[in-house]
This record gives sequence, structure tokens and C-alpha cells, in this order.
Amino acid sequence: MCMQKLYTVIMLFVGCIQLVLLLSCCTTTIGHSY
Repeated sequence: MCMQKLYTVIMLFVGCIQLVLLLSCCTTTIGHSY
């Protein structure tokens, strides 16, 4: 049970990091295109 919760938290954390990296990549690409 505890491990399952830990796994869920880690997956959410990794998802957030990927989302932030994706957004930063998009903003830098848009910034360079201008």
C-alpha cells in the first residue's frame, strides 16, 4: 500500500517535470521564432 502511494507520487512528480520541460522548450522555440 505504501509503495503504491510512493509510486503514484513519483509518477506525478515525473509528469510535472516533463510538463515543465515541454513548456520551457515551447516558450524558447516561440521566443527564437520572433
